[in-house]
Amino acid sequence: PAVTPPLRFATVEEGVHRGAYPTLLNFRFLRRLGLRTIVSLVPEQPSTDLCDFCEHECIRHHFVPTERSQPVGLSAEAVYDVLKVVMLEENLPAYVHCLDGFATTGLVVMCIRKAQRWTTAAARKEFSRFSRVRSELPVAPTSAQLQFVDAFPVDPELHSFCASHTDGLSPWLRRSLYATPPPGSADGADGAGGVDGLADNSRGGMHAQARTEGDGAQNLSSVLDALALEGLPISSAISKQRR
Repeated sequence: PAVTPPLRFATVEEGVHRGAYPTLLNFRFLRRLGLRTIVSLVPEQPSTDLCDFCEHECIRHHFVPTERSQPVGLSAEAVYDVLKVVMLEENLPAYVHCLDGFATTGLVVMCIRKAQRWTTAAARKEFSRFSRVRSELPVAPTSAQLQFVDAFPVDPELHSFCASHTDGLSPWLRRSLYATPPPGSADGADGAGGVDGLADNSRGGMHAQARTEGDGAQNLSSVLDALALEGLPISSAISKQRR
């Protein structure tokens, strides 16, 4: 039988996945990820099906309500809460989703990239990439979304959080913290590193395709992510190989 990922499913970093609202059709796929956490960025309480799935699989379920009163649906405090979840190894693997797997989830990912010192152009390109389904043209972030990310303060709260949870930080974040900043990054000029100089680690995954034109499907993981982005089913045999 086919194993169907949620629409726009992809890997953000090691142990951090993103996508659209999961349905019953997607639960078998999510079960294979061995998730510890699901973060739901939606306006109303998640469905009974999803809540029951999390309870049955012993998955911690964080409901972060989106608000119409907010220009982008989330406050900076709400985004901080989501980032703090995915920054801790004890919460991974994690799946972060909104309704369509694009707008709200993409906003959170852009804030993650800002913390990693990605350039604005690279973060925008990644955001737009997930707006496309099949033949649709990419959609750029709105001015409100760009203003939100630009104003989103990485310092000092996230740095303070990292400093106080050194032993529990996720592997992907530890690599980002202590990697050498790339040329053109926010810290590239002075080569700052560590907790006071979060840097882009440039290591594999779907985010590499957001930075390099012409990147193809180089391995099984990227092929599966590409299929998921198109909303296509994946055979159980291929899914087993990914594990």
